[in-house]
Amino acid sequence: AEAGIQLGDVVLKVNGIPASERDRLRESFAGMRSGDTLEVEVDRDGEPMTVSI
Repeated sequence: AEAGIQLGDVVLKVNGIPASERDRLRESFAGMRSGDTLEVEVDRDGEPMTVSI
């Protein structure tokens, strides 16, 4: 599988936080610095996978 998020991927979680919890995600992003890595769990064609961006 290719790295990164691809067209058609459905984001499920970011750094373990469900995508539906927008306030928690916003708080998490506020503490990030340039160069930090996000672990993004996506559904790609029915297959769950984690990509780093």
